[in-house]
Amino acid sequence: MKLFILLSFLVASSISTPTRFSVPVKDAYDSASRIINGQPARNGQFPWQVLNIISTPTGTGVCGGSLIASNWVLTAAHCADEVYLFTITLGSLYFNSSNVEGAIVIQTDKVIIHEEYDNWFLFNDIALVDLQQNVVFSNVIQPIPLNKEVIGSNVNLTVSGWGKTSDVLNEVSPILNFVQINSISNEDCDKYYGVQVTDGTLCCKGKPAHSSCHGDSGGPLVKIESNGATTQVGVITFVHVSGCANGYPSAYTRTEYYLDWIHTNMRSNFRILTATDLQKLVEEIELDGEDSFNKVLESEDCEEKLSVAGSLLSEDKTSFSNDDKKEANLTKMTTKSWMT
Repeated sequence: MKLFILLSFLVASSISTPTRFSVPVKDAYDSASRIINGQPARNGQFPWQVLNIISTPTGTGVCGGSLIASNWVLTAAHCADEVYLFTITLGSLYFNSSNVEGAIVIQTDKVIIHEEYDNWFLFNDIALVDLQQNVVFSNVIQPIPLNKEVIGSNVNLTVSGWGKTSDVLNEVSPILNFVQINSISNEDCDKYYGVQVTDGTLCCKGKPAHSSCHGDSGGPLVKIESNGATTQVGVITFVHVSGCANGYPSAYTRTEYYLDWIHTNMRSNFRILTATDLQKLVEEIELDGEDSFNKVLESEDCEEKLSVAGSLLSEDKTSFSNDDKKEANLTKMTTKSWMT
C-alpha cells in the first residue's frame, strides 16, 4: 500500500512508503496554491501554526508544525527523518515572511523522533523539534493545548497549512489556509488503508473533497469548541496516493495517544499544556506585581491546576510549603497571552 505523506518536497521521492498513501511534503520553493477547498486564514487566527522548511542531504521541503510550548514544536516524524536543519517561522500567515511584522524565524538542528517510527507504514509518525530558545508569546504567536480525550467519529475539526490546493497544481500556497473536515471511525478508514490505521491514527473526510495536501505534513488538526477554546487533536500524516481532492480520507497522528511520549521527551523542567479550560486557571490566580504573580494552591487542587498551567509552568519554580500547599510562579506575559 502506498500513502501520500503530506510532506510536499523533492525529497519525497526518496522516502519509501506503502502503496495506497502518499506523504504530503512539498518542494520548498514552489509557490501559489493552498489546502484543498480551503480558505485563507486571518492574522492571529492560528497563532500556534508554524512553517517548517526542512533541509536534507537530497534537498529542501515544506512541512507544518504547531507550537506546543515556548521552545517546542510538534510535527510529523516524516518531516524530521534525515533532516539536518529546520527553519521554523512563527507568527506569520505568509510563506515568505521576510517583511512580516511580528514574525520570528528560528533555525535549529535538534529533534526527537519517536523511537518506533516506521517510515514504510508511517507508524508512530510524530516528532518534537527543540527550538533551543524560548519564544516570546504575542497575539500572533501562542502555544496550543493538546487534546486529552479520544476523538470519535463525526466530529467537526479544522486543519491548516500552506499545502497544495489542487492535485493539478504542483505548488505550495503563499498564504496559510484552513478547511473544516469531519472525523470518521478507524473501522471506516481501515477499508482504505488497512494495516496503516492503528489506535494512534485519526482519519477525516471533507465535504466536498476538503482535505489537507502536499506541503501540509506535520501541521495541526484542531478541535474548536463553541466558546472558541481550541485543542490540537492530530498531526497531519498522509493522504491517498490517488490524490488529495478525490474524497478519500486523510490521516493524522492522534495527539491524545502520544501524550505520555510527548511529556517524557520534553525537557524535564517544563510540562506540556493538556487542559482545555485555561480560563479557569486565569480566573483563579491573582496577578501580583509587574513581572510575575504567585498563588498558593490547596494541595488537593494542586495537580489539576499545574496541569492546566502546562508548559507555562516551570516545575523548578514550584515547591511544597510546610502546610502542604504548593506555590506556583508564572510570568505575567505568559498568563496575559492566554487571556487575550
